[in-house]
Amino acid sequence: SVGAGLLAEHDGWPVARLRVEWLDDGRALAAVTRLVANFELVAGDACRLWPMPRELQTGRVSARILRLRETETETEVWIPTASIALARPGDRWVVLRDDEYVGLTIVREVREHYLIATANPAVCRMTPQVGDIVVRRPVEDVSSGRAGFRMFRVDDDYALVTAGVADGLIEDTRLLLYRDGRPVARLRVTVPQEDHAGATLEAVLPTVPESAPAAASAASSAPGDVPSFLIQQWDEVYVDAPGRSVPTPTRRVGRISEITAAAGVGFVAWSRGGESASPGTILSVRVASRDVAVIVLAADESGAAITMPDGRWRPWLPSGAEVRLPP
Repeated sequence: SVGAGLLAEHDGWPVARLRVEWLDDGRALAAVTRLVANFELVAGDACRLWPMPRELQTGRVSARILRLRETETETEVWIPTASIALARPGDRWVVLRDDEYVGLTIVREVREHYLIATANPAVCRMTPQVGDIVVRRPVEDVSSGRAGFRMFRVDDDYALVTAGVADGLIEDTRLLLYRDGRPVARLRVTVPQEDHAGATLEAVLPTVPESAPAAASAASSAPGDVPSFLIQQWDEVYVDAPGRSVPTPTRRVGRISEITAAAGVGFVAWSRGGESASPGTILSVRVASRDVAVIVLAADESGAAITMPDGRWRPWLPSGAEVRLPP
């Protein structure tokens, strides 16, 4: 629609923001704002809605780091803005690489086309790099238990976590530590700070069947009796909120190596690497931490088929994109 925002990408890299000014049934005219000063758009560059409708709805907008600047104490991260409504000082953006946690940034300044955020090395598992994915972490997702955060410093049964008062954590907030998609221990916030919090291990939860996660939340060790349990740096924790829904992690089965097409049907050849999958399995294709397509594994397991009109799937399925088992 007129006024919609688009992101133009060249070889998977964001290069410009577009704003639709006019369109008819098969064409559109858009105003261009370059994100890379010395780059010109060329025919064939991919573009997509940005932010996506789901991103606007949830506030979990994603982007790529386009610039870094090191200071004596922290790393300055430049993030292209998708929507001024989702660009606020103090926002937290999680840095990911291959869907793995890299670190956390806090927005310090909002400019017309960029957010300037800082990453403290203490809360970073690895050094952020240009091209890393960043995903906005809404405050309400943390306080409701939908978004996890990490332990960045551990001392026996006490840990510092990458969420604090600014994310809705207060003294005595209960946290759940998750491993392999299951809650395994409960902690309690004892020292809330603005940007982080200290939490103490309270109970180790019994192992329960995957079909009964609620039982783990209700169960605990006897008061004052915490069995031997090792909490680890970079463990993931969630607020233990009523009715919370923790996303189930997906599992990688391979990467796209080649795409061919005939009669509007695309065939995705892929190289294995990760979990196994049987013929007929429905798989998702992930690009920049977003699921962009669904494919069906072929009978000979050499690839998968996808059907979309006019080959419009092609820009969304770049070589090297991850093929994953859905939750």
